[in-house]
Amino acid sequence: MVNFFGKHKCKVDDKGRISFPAKFLRQLPAEADKSVFISIGFDGCLNIRAKPEWDLLIQQLRTSLNPFNRKHREFKRLMLHGAEEISFDSNHRMLIPKLLFKEVVAEKEVYLLGQDDYIELWGVQKFASLHQVDVDALDKLGSDIFADELPGMQIAEDE
Repeated sequence: MVNFFGKHKCKVDDKGRISFPAKFLRQLPAEADKSVFISIGFDGCLNIRAKPEWDLLIQQLRTSLNPFNRKHREFKRLMLHGAEEISFDSNHRMLIPKLLFKEVVAEKEVYLLGQDDYIELWGVQKFASLHQVDVDALDKLGSDIFADELPGMQIAEDE
């Protein structure tokens, strides 16, 4: 099991490569230290997963989606659109596939954000325009999401 945490700013070179941070490289499982899987994520980013986590995602898609349901097929098609296995070069750089780069990133600087079992790749400007740290919004989201979900945990409601 992988646990990616942290935020790293990377430059995209003229060939569309980024240097994968050493911290994230150390967190890759031994069998996945030479490659990762990259795909379109939610909210306008790309997702990067180690092979075990990619296999788990694919298994979840297979078991959760009904191939006879049009919305399920479309969701799977969009999720896997442009997905690729990416190998690192000898300098631990990864090439962002052109299709994904053009459609999602299209910036010369990116953030890699560890999200526990995967990494989000964001264009720096796009991330800044969408994500301002808002403590009140975080409090409200936490309350909305977890108030009824965690047995025995009491989250105070505003009165």
